[in-house]
Amino acid sequence: MTAYALLDKTRQIPVQLGRAALVPDGAVVLPESVDLDRMVHQMLTADGWIDRPRLDAPKQWQDGADAVMQMVALPTGTVLRVTDISAFEVLSEVTITDDPEVTLHLLAGAAYRVDVLPPLPWLPYEIEVAP
Repeated sequence: MTAYALLDKTRQIPVQLGRAALVPDGAVVLPESVDLDRMVHQMLTADGWIDRPRLDAPKQWQDGADAVMQMVALPTGTVLRVTDISAFEVLSEVTITDDPEVTLHLLAGAAYRVDVLPPLPWLPYEIEVAP
């Protein structure tokens, strides 16, 4: 079985990784010993495969019964989505334009998922908070 990666339109970010006897058209053939789970977090550059950049983890603290989360240095175009997990409801979705710093106040009594979806090449992440 041959390891391969299908890349996005920028030809940098893997959108499909796998092993197959017949490699899909347009795929990049990878070394046989490659760790496909690790490749999910990498990108192809002129110098080869490198780790994709990660955003700094947000600072979190309690304000009484509520939770506060502060994110700094967010790239323009990052989408922040706050979801009430138990209600399956998106409470807020905002796209970062000018100010790269955001502070969220999450009220006690619910569990939240905060999705941080930066533009490529940064890695997205999510955090669950239950103040």
